[in-house]
Amino acid sequence: MTSVEQYQAALAKIAELEKTIAEQQARLLAVEALAEKLRQTESDLRVQRRLLRTVLDESPDFIILKDHHAKFLLCNRPVADFYGTTPDDMVGKDDGDFSATPEQAEFFRQNVLNIMARGETEVVFEESTDDETGDRRFFRSIKKPFLDEEGRPQILVIAHDITDIRMAQIKIEESERRLRYALEATGEGVWDWDITTNALKHNPRWFDILGYSREELSGTVEDFTRCLLPEEQPDIMQAIEFCLKGGGSYHHEHRMRRKDGRVIWVLDRGDVVERGADGVPLRMVGSFADITARKEAEQALLNAKLHAERASRAKSEFLANMSHEIRTPMNGVIGMTSLLLDSELNEEQRDFAETIRSSAESLLTIINDILDFSKIEAGKLELDTQPFKLHELLNGCVGLMNVSARAKGIQLALQLDLALPRVVCGDAGRIKQVLINLLGNAIKFTEVGEVTLQVSILTLTSSACQMRFAIRDTGIGISPEGVARLFQPFSQVDTSPSRKFGGTGLGLSISKRLIAMMGGTIGVNSVQGEGSEFWFEISLPLPVEETHPEAGRAAKQKTELVGRVLLVEDNLINQKLAVAMLKKQDLHVDLANNGKEALEALSQHDYQLILMDCQMPVMDGFEATERIRAGDAGSVAAQTPILALTANAMPEDIQRCLDVGMDDHLAKPFTLATLQATLVRWLGRQS
Repeated sequence: MTSVEQYQAALAKIAELEKTIAEQQARLLAVEALAEKLRQTESDLRVQRRLLRTVLDESPDFIILKDHHAKFLLCNRPVADFYGTTPDDMVGKDDGDFSATPEQAEFFRQNVLNIMARGETEVVFEESTDDETGDRRFFRSIKKPFLDEEGRPQILVIAHDITDIRMAQIKIEESERRLRYALEATGEGVWDWDITTNALKHNPRWFDILGYSREELSGTVEDFTRCLLPEEQPDIMQAIEFCLKGGGSYHHEHRMRRKDGRVIWVLDRGDVVERGADGVPLRMVGSFADITARKEAEQALLNAKLHAERASRAKSEFLANMSHEIRTPMNGVIGMTSLLLDSELNEEQRDFAETIRSSAESLLTIINDILDFSKIEAGKLELDTQPFKLHELLNGCVGLMNVSARAKGIQLALQLDLALPRVVCGDAGRIKQVLINLLGNAIKFTEVGEVTLQVSILTLTSSACQMRFAIRDTGIGISPEGVARLFQPFSQVDTSPSRKFGGTGLGLSISKRLIAMMGGTIGVNSVQGEGSEFWFEISLPLPVEETHPEAGRAAKQKTELVGRVLLVEDNLINQKLAVAMLKKQDLHVDLANNGKEALEALSQHDYQLILMDCQMPVMDGFEATERIRAGDAGSVAAQTPILALTANAMPEDIQRCLDVGMDDHLAKPFTLATLQATLVRWLGRQS
């Protein structure tokens, strides 16, 4: 080979080598580009993995990947935090390493294995319990099975924590359960009316009350209306309509007819619980209860009340009639006795007359006690509070009872606190009644020794005085058993046939009730064989200005009775008595036997006073008074004072007299002194 050829061959070799080098350089550049691309891909993958990790860890849901052995391949931080570990530490472990109980771990394991075996996505509601605190957590889990590159099953679990929702549901369910128990306990039927569809739902108790089964009814509001009584339905529907219009809740007592035809009473209640945006009612709920037993009890109570009222009226009428029938002859006895005692009598005659008067007054006391007790029982007794002179009342009581005390040879004493006010306000008549009763009892049960009335001050202010009245005696005393029976109506310590002391047993009962009406208390301290102390405490107001007795005496002048009197009375004895008493006062008296004769007399003469009996034949005193006030007997008579003379002493009787136009009332029996005191008010003229 020539040198040229060798040179050319070398050049060719060089060119080939250069080509090879160029190709290698190109390949090297491609490798470097690929390496750079790989490096960039790896960087991108690291970023994506960090981003994916962040997304997983920041998700509030639990995200778990498990292999075909139910071991953790991946989990996010909320899962690890829940179990108190890290995501990396959970890889390769299973639920048994973290669950509270083996049973719970086995449940989770079998659940995912079964889902992977079925190969279908499932939604599962699960519960987990904290092994330290015992707190319960609830999850809604989506479990999706799939196969990895090698065909082995895996499962992705995304669990959403619904604990708050579930706990709220549990509370609602508990509340509904308690409400259901409460409604079942009350025995009430519950109804729910969908107004838009007219559908009506009920609880089982609703059907029980009306005797229907659910299948027998339509489930509409007609189920309700069909059970209503036709005569009551309009009012009930009107009440419901009022509620629907926003007028207030529905509350109605009415009757309903059961399936068996029996009519029952129900208490029906409800209200609108849902309205549309325009205020139109959409839903109304309520309940009703069977109140038949209550209604029957109310009717029985009403019947008993009516029966009691009829019995009370019958008793009042009986007492009024008895009062009238007894007081009419008593008026003659007491009145004529007072006239007899006002005449000239020898000592024996006066003693006989005094005995008659004493016996008549004792009988009158019994009658008054019975009437007072009846008034108190009926709640018709009222106190008449007026200023009165306390010392005068006390001295009067002692003076009145001193006759009885001297007759038995015992001493009656009065002990007063020096600071007692001279004038107080109260019902002097009722206080005197209590004192007379207690003093009378003390004298009656004391054979030797003394009876003392002591009045002392408990508290004294500028407006009132609280006092203690004590009546002490040296009598027979009372046993503890006897004390327990005191102050009871118609009750006496000694009820044996051989008892020494009489009485109705009403006095102490009336006294106790009178003192209670005055806001006070009454009691007794007693030792059998040594004596007793009956006491009562009351607070009496003081008058704004006390009346001085000196001024009263200075104002006294002689009073004389002037005028012509018309006596309207049908009873012959009472005519004689009243005419005699009136003539004793130097008054001119005309007599009318009934109301008709009174109208005729008034038409012919002018009178300054009319004494009118109430119960008379032909025309009674009530009708006569009304006609007189109407002007039937002339204009002068229409203005003439009319005083009722009646044996009817009940409060309603007195009020009836005033209602028809009478001006005053004088109860029979009356004495010369009581008649004179009444006449002074109407015919008195100072001279």
